[in-house]
Amino acid sequence: MLTLLRFVLLDLSELDWHKVSIDEALRRLAVAPKTGLEAAQAQRRAAQFGANRISPPPSRTLLKVLGWVFGGFGSLLLAASVVCFIAWYGLSHLSFFRGL
Repeated sequence: MLTLLRFVLLDLSELDWHKVSIDEALRRLAVAPKTGLEAAQAQRRAAQFGANRISPPPSRTLLKVLGWVFGGFGSLLLAASVVCFIAWYGLSHLSFFRGL
């Protein structure tokens, strides 16, 4: 684990794209500033790295619904409904409370 952490930190410490000049960045990426990538090079990179497309965000519908029900005011309403049910129905009718 420690070796992996050192590798990641070393890899991140070598990122210097924010410090290099435009000419150096173009040289590293092997791109011409006026024409861009050649068609063959673009196809090769697309095959190697995949399509240049943003992935959709993960769906977290269940977590949102649970957050609405149990978070904030929803939890207060849920607790109040339990108290109202017990007050209306009475503890004596519930089999759990008969032996108390």
